[in-house]
Amino acid sequence: MGNGTDTKDGVRAYQVERIIKYLLSPNNEPEPQTMPDEHETQEIASAFKQVPLTLQPFFKEDVNLNAELIRRFPSMPLMSVIKFRTLYSEQERGVATLSSQDGSAALIVDVSHEDDDIQFSFTYGSMLSLRFYLRELSDLDKRAWLESMENRINEVVFLWGQSRWEQDYVIAVPHKYYISLLAFSQNSFEAAVRMTPEVAQSLFDWLREYWDQPTPEPEPSAEPAEPDDSDSPSSILSEW
Repeated sequence: MGNGTDTKDGVRAYQVERIIKYLLSPNNEPEPQTMPDEHETQEIASAFKQVPLTLQPFFKEDVNLNAELIRRFPSMPLMSVIKFRTLYSEQERGVATLSSQDGSAALIVDVSHEDDDIQFSFTYGSMLSLRFYLRELSDLDKRAWLESMENRINEVVFLWGQSRWEQDYVIAVPHKYYISLLAFSQNSFEAAVRMTPEVAQSLFDWLREYWDQPTPEPEPSAEPAEPDDSDSPSSILSEW
């Protein structure tokens, strides 16, 4: 039997999906077979109040989120340098360091092919750092995000897990001459950078190398040897 936390998280994730589907449907009218009843409509309205204020108008299609993010972050530092390295501890982890030309701002990305988490650390002046930890990303979440980076222009692309905005998440917006990368924390802080197309492509190719690798299966434990009971009383009795 699952614990109460698992059940609560599952219900919350389900409600989030219903909100998104409901709000993005034409005129907020779902298909007849998915039309929420009065109780569900009240739940959706209540749960919608938990959506971050920045995203509420977007889901209602009342605002261009890309334009709104540019207004909120008008002078994002440009990441034009990227370097990669590998850390070895209990498991192999890759680290990508993106930086501005003068080194005053940086973005550090930590990832491993042995789990479904990724960490983005935005650093300014080698003094302050804001970390965003995206947990339990599914293979579909990661694959869809990378594919969208190559196929969309001026459209927002979300990288988040099943909990959506209730955990840290990232929004990327590909433009013709740069890609915006913005991170939002459940603890109410945000960070943003721009990447040159070359740096962005290098980052995405590097992530694909980690994310496309299958998760190693745990080695099976050795089967315990069958006890030799040829001389046991039960063995002797069975032969009589």
